[in-house]
Amino acid sequence: RVPDGRSVVAARRRTNTCQSVPYVLPGQNGLCDGRMSRMSYVERAEMFDAALSAAVSGSDADHVLAGMLSDPALDMRERTMVTAALGDTRGPGGSAAVRTAFSTAWKRYPGASKSTRPFERDLLCASVVALAKREGPAATDVYASAALHENAHVRSYGLPALAAVGDDRAWETIMTRLAEILKRKITQGGMRSDEASSAAEYLARHATQGSVR
Repeated sequence: RVPDGRSVVAARRRTNTCQSVPYVLPGQNGLCDGRMSRMSYVERAEMFDAALSAAVSGSDADHVLAGMLSDPALDMRERTMVTAALGDTRGPGGSAAVRTAFSTAWKRYPGASKSTRPFERDLLCASVVALAKREGPAATDVYASAALHENAHVRSYGLPALAAVGDDRAWETIMTRLAEILKRKITQGGMRSDEASSAAEYLARHATQGSVR
């Protein structure tokens, strides 16, 4: 499950020296000067939360959020929160930024440590949701990739996105995936049961009367 932004802030209770904070609020020259260089992780989280709220409420929210997402100084929790926020904005740069975030997390996931894998997973999930809101059928390639991911949580976002808004480009891929799921016993209410239901829903939505589908 993609974490809620407020829960992320509340969860940050350990202190951590501010190494590089990418967001600057109006009237500030930087966040790592003087006292800010000794900012606790909770203080950084609160500052980030304020910056994110300001970005979302601005008329150029898509542009600002896309810029924030491309900043390497963001930590993984912050990156996921910005990605989720981009699901509710529109503009020329946001979708490209989210696709880049998805691609980067996808490549990093296999080599990620046990402690960082959950953050890569959450970023993948947040990217799928954001693109489903923004692009609908145009991001079918992303949903299909997520539907085949090795992590069950990522698949649990990719398949429902396909079922809801994906076009028919993933038909063969999902047909094969469903066959694989059905080879093993399915427990009602389990994640594999949900996968099978979403796959079947997607296939049924794109079944053409009178065709092999």
